Formats: sequence, structure tokens, C-alpha cells
Amino acid sequence: MQNKMYMVSDLARETGISKHSIYHYMKMGLIEESYRAPNNYCFFDERELSKLRYIRELRLEGYPLKLIQKKLDEKSS
Repeated sequence: MQNKMYMVSDLARETGISKHSIYHYMKMGLIEESYRAPNNYCFFDERELSKLRYIRELRLEGYPLKLIQKKLDEKSS
């Protein structure tokens, strides 16, 4: 069974996070592309979608991105 892959526009629609913010989170290392197609499109798996949902929850609670990055690092270890 193949995992579902999401483009940035799909992530934006699924999470309510703007595409601009998603690219910013990529630059910061909060999320990582799972696959880059020959046409240079980025694709993300369910794990990254889940991370974005977590990031959105924390942002809505008022957490700054630096603290969110720390929480994600702790969660992954």
C-alpha cells in the first residue's frame, strides 16, 4: 500500500496554514519534504501533515516558533 502524498497546496487546505508559512517552516527545518518530483514540486507524507497540525495548534496557543522547534525536537527523540 502506498502512502498518500501531499503538495504544499494540499497541506495549506488541510491545515489552514498559508503556503507562505509552510515554505517558511520548511526553511526553518520544522517540516521536511518527503519527495521532490522532477518538476521540482515538493511532496509531503502523513507524518509531515501531522507535524503541521501540531504546529498550528501550538501557534494558536501563542507559542513562538523557536519553542515549537524545541518541542518538535523533543517529540522526535
